[in-house]
Amino acid sequence: MKPRLLFYPIVAALVALIIRAATAPPADGHRLSGHPRTLAGQLALAKRQVAHDRRALRSTRTLSWRWVGPLPFRVLAHRYWLGRDIAYRNALQRRVLPPLGPSWLVRAFLCIHGGEGAWNANTGNGYFGGLQMDYGFMRTYGSAYLARYGTADHWPPAVQIAVAIRAYASGRGFYPWPNTARACGLL
Repeated sequence: MKPRLLFYPIVAALVALIIRAATAPPADGHRLSGHPRTLAGQLALAKRQVAHDRRALRSTRTLSWRWVGPLPFRVLAHRYWLGRDIAYRNALQRRVLPPLGPSWLVRAFLCIHGGEGAWNANTGNGYFGGLQMDYGFMRTYGSAYLARYGTADHWPPAVQIAVAIRAYASGRGFYPWPNTARACGLL
């Protein structure tokens, strides 16, 4: 075998080893343990992990100045896992929804929803979502969600119910849904 042909597999193996070392999780215990069952617990653990990763990256950078040369693989690995943990934390924060309120109100609005339409309904008549909210209603009681998601047919069902509970608590009661609220025995 010619010496040149032996060179390429060795280089390929070294490159693969470098990539694997750069993207592997840190071996010195930088992953926090725990398996929370609730979404809020998962979010709290993800926030702690991001803070922990940032501290570890700072300490790795400090170590690299003490030694003769930098520690590029450790820095790359910490940056990689910090980026993944930040993305996971952000995804969990998007999933955390506002508290819905008393269970009887949730059941009442679920009954109203049964007579109004699908959660993603856009009937073309100016009313959107599973509780058929018009634009003024959405702007008044759910302006943050209107800006973030668009009209109510794009909101998660829990957000639609939370906005309806906010309207109920403001004094409007069940009157924005007169027919279905009457059918559910709420009026």
